[in-house]
Amino acid sequence: MFKGIRFLFLAAAFTILVSVFAHGFAQDSFTGGRGVLWPRRAHFSGRAKAPAQSSSSSSSPVRDAQAVSLANQALKALIGGVTVTDSTVQATASFIAGSDRETGTATLEGHTGYESRIVLSLSGGQRLEIHNASGAPPQGKWAGSDGVWHSMPLHGCWIDPTWFFPALTIQSALNDPQISLTYLGQGTKAGVAVQHIQISRLVPGQTTTATSLIQRLSQVDMYLDSTTNLPMASDFNFHPDTDASLDLPVEVQFSGWQLVNGFQVPSRIQKSLQGSLTLDLSGVTISVNTGLPQSDFTI
Repeated sequence: MFKGIRFLFLAAAFTILVSVFAHGFAQDSFTGGRGVLWPRRAHFSGRAKAPAQSSSSSSSPVRDAQAVSLANQALKALIGGVTVTDSTVQATASFIAGSDRETGTATLEGHTGYESRIVLSLSGGQRLEIHNASGAPPQGKWAGSDGVWHSMPLHGCWIDPTWFFPALTIQSALNDPQISLTYLGQGTKAGVAVQHIQISRLVPGQTTTATSLIQRLSQVDMYLDSTTNLPMASDFNFHPDTDASLDLPVEVQFSGWQLVNGFQVPSRIQKSLQGSLTLDLSGVTISVNTGLPQSDFTI
């Protein structure tokens, strides 16, 4: 999937490390239009603790048999036996940034190759965000209501770009030999019994520090309903533009799943940052394999 992967990922890992050490550690706030899905300015009262890292890393991704089995069951429950090349999620949107609340519509496009394009057409103006990892290293850019495009730092481009359509996330993970799939046991979410699997990227041939950093930046924790195998929630971390070492927890919740034209569609998708709702999507509709143009995902 990635061309010239070893060389480019070496460059990517090096760039990330330079970014971490050049910019230092936790900031009290970050700005920015980073703006499509996050408050334009948000204050954080403390550092989210990063997970402990081993002094050595495995040479190949872990493909836990139970995690792979659960991922396949979830994919079957979501889309049956169809292979997805692209998806379009449309919804009514509420965007919350502190005391500011804007309403409008959302169009969220996903494509194989870890590509996505999000357009929020809101009362305060249009916001856009594009991720593209069809080559390496991954890239991203965003534009606020002023229409000016801004590049994302490399460390902010490892997060799951298709978080709004978990079928594409799971399918990509199952088909990508650099992805680890780990089973972390049973638990509960909102009082419902779930199975917990974890997805992360392992780039072989890197130093322990670089490998662990990429694993942490790309980690996704998915919680599947134990009865239906459908995703209830997906957790990952957001990182301010100036601080790759600061993990700010994000949770995406899916509810009201219904079978529509052979695919499971949630009636609501809610995205929270540090426990506070930032994006609320309702009246969700999903189209699959419509032939989205590659130009939609150009950085």
